[in-house]
Amino acid sequence: MKTWGDFKEFFMRLKIFLNDLMTFGSDSDTRERLEKYPLDNLYLSYIYFTESEIQYIRTFVGDNGLTLEQILHAKKQDFSLCASHDLAPIFSQQFGIKKDFRTEKCFIKAYKQFKKEWKKRV
Repeated sequence: MKTWGDFKEFFMRLKIFLNDLMTFGSDSDTRERLEKYPLDNLYLSYIYFTESEIQYIRTFVGDNGLTLEQILHAKKQDFSLCASHDLAPIFSQQFGIKKDFRTEKCFIKAYKQFKKEWKKRV
């Protein structure tokens, strides 16, 4: 059974993933992470999440009553999706992540640690 602590850690990784989507076009490290082992065109991968977490993300029902998959399916009909301009706002809204999350001390600390671990892997 998942604990609150596990959820907080998952939510932080979701913020890290969102940050990487937001900086996709301006940061080669984030672009490399997002493009390495993507499971689909949403850039979801094991770099950020487990298989069960990816399934949870895809089927999570937001305040609008729709799953992420439903929202993205509708958007794909209109245009091709850009990581920073299209996907990032969708993920942010779907999971209720505030726009200023990148200024939170806990995020800054977690992101630095994530980048450090990433550098060790490559």
